[in-house]
Amino acid sequence: MTPEVAAPIVVASTVVMALLFVSFVAPKSEERKAYARVRAIGRMSRLARKNNTVLRYHNGVPFVITFHRHGYSYVLEGRQVSRERLVKALGVGAEAVVAKVEKEEAMAAPNPTFITLPG
Repeated sequence: MTPEVAAPIVVASTVVMALLFVSFVAPKSEERKAYARVRAIGRMSRLARKNNTVLRYHNGVPFVITFHRHGYSYVLEGRQVSRERLVKALGVGAEAVVAKVEKEEAMAAPNPTFITLPG
């Protein structure tokens, strides 16, 4: 086989192998992204149940806000984020939604008193 014939065959076979590789790897990477989103929603749902609250949606974006002794905890995409990051990710009307949820969570929190009432 001469080099003039072998070079195009090698290039063509390399291109075909690369196309086959991409056709099998690209769908798997999309599946991994979808499964990662599902796992994040599962983590947020468990966190919400643990803290006696609910998983909420705004503009199709799931989030959880919980109230603790040290303040609020904001969870987006399965990770704790700052309030500013949450408001930016939720988009239009998010400031009002976050303020409403914070108010609801603060009302549901127990009153931390150390007074023992006689029974």
